[in-house]
Amino acid sequence: MAEADEGCHFCGDGSYDGVNDWGEPTHVEPVEDPGTARWNIDPDDDRWFICGGCYEGMDYHGSTLVVVMPDGRRWKVTYDGSVVFDHGEYNRDYEWLEEGAVYDLVEGIVLGEKRVPVDGWRSYSDGPSNVEVEAWDEFTTIGGGWHSTMEKSEFSERINDLTGGEALPPFPMAVRFGTTSNVFSMMVDVYAPADCIEDAAAFMGHKKHSGLAGGISYKAD
Repeated sequence: MAEADEGCHFCGDGSYDGVNDWGEPTHVEPVEDPGTARWNIDPDDDRWFICGGCYEGMDYHGSTLVVVMPDGRRWKVTYDGSVVFDHGEYNRDYEWLEEGAVYDLVEGIVLGEKRVPVDGWRSYSDGPSNVEVEAWDEFTTIGGGWHSTMEKSEFSERINDLTGGEALPPFPMAVRFGTTSNVFSMMVDVYAPADCIEDAAAFMGHKKHSGLAGGISYKAD
């Protein structure tokens, strides 16, 4: 458990008030080993302690990543920097995220994300274009860009079907929902095996989308 003078990585709060209503400690201590609900994916990073308020607010200030398998298994994590939270309630039907291809894909996307400034007060999170996954070779983005959270589009509906398990991909895929300084938009990246770009684009609808509902572009024409 964190000492009071170590403080929360996100807000700096050093207080410790026991546990919250869900039995979670006010200071949450992620560990290096995967298989737990929360961990620091980069063992060389000492950002270990998170207060209860920031823990509960991760869904609002962190990015989200969903990995979907052809057999219907799905893993969902939220993360900020290298601090990752595995959504156990989302993944309860499957094993915890463990070492292996899925973990490697998550690690590559999480550690490859960068914050990109637009001007003095606006920015967005940008995911890596390519991720090396030894068991699956290289993953790459088949499409991505900003997407409005206020309006639907064919692309957003297809993403909902994919991440919700309504449309099972023919190969492993992942969708990253990155944060922006605009509360009405997010940055979206769709990942698929590099040798399946055309098939993945066809699976997602193989259309270019533009306008308020999404500034999404595909690599495959």
